[in-house]
Amino acid sequence: MRNVVIMLPTLDEAKGLEVVAENIPSQKIKQMGWNYQVWVVDGGSTDETKS
Repeated sequence: MRNVVIMLPTLDEAKGLEVVAENIPSQKIKQMGWNYQVWVVDGGSTDETKS
């Protein structure tokens, strides 16, 4: 299997991050023969964003 990393840069995205993560087409990625990881990279958020 091939590997891919999906990087999600964030800055004060506590409310929107869940929606973005839920819309990653994980089943499609796996069907295509890829292993994947999702990395959340925070740019200094002052809200509840966690990386």
